[in-house]
Amino acid sequence: MGMMVTNMHFRESTSLFNKVNGFTLIELMIVVSILSILVSIGIPSYHQHTVKTQIKQALLYSEQLKQNVNEYYRVHQRLPTSNKQAGLPEPEYLISNYVTSVEVNGGALQIQLGNKINQKLAGKVLTLHPFTVNDSAKSPIAWGCGYSKAPQGMSKKGSSRTDIDHYYLPIQCRI
Repeated sequence: MGMMVTNMHFRESTSLFNKVNGFTLIELMIVVSILSILVSIGIPSYHQHTVKTQIKQALLYSEQLKQNVNEYYRVHQRLPTSNKQAGLPEPEYLISNYVTSVEVNGGALQIQLGNKINQKLAGKVLTLHPFTVNDSAKSPIAWGCGYSKAPQGMSKKGSSRTDIDHYYLPIQCRI
């Protein structure tokens, strides 16, 4: 009789154990599906954010160079046509983490992207344009980038060689 009670106790504990066994295959498949959807949404967003941050860093680097063009324009009342006129080193010596060269051309800064930049942007060009006030050489210049348009009463100077997809550019370079 003692053996029978122990045996029944063993059966009860194993049947209880089987009921609290864990997740079913369906539940696990649902969790994996949800996780894969979240990852498929998150990775492209992170990639776009990284690329835009790299472009912003390239623009930040060019801020120092714009000062030389501004000063040349203030003194001579015309835009410099080359790096030398703007008092800048040759294009291949203006480099940073995301920039391989910067060339002054008609007052515009042609930024060649490269070095540590995302592969989608390597070799692409981003142009910074000076905007001058029509019929007033003494007025200070404003700046735009990429595909931006000159404000009313101003003219966009220098040629644009921007070849970066609108999708990656900051908003100020698209309007």
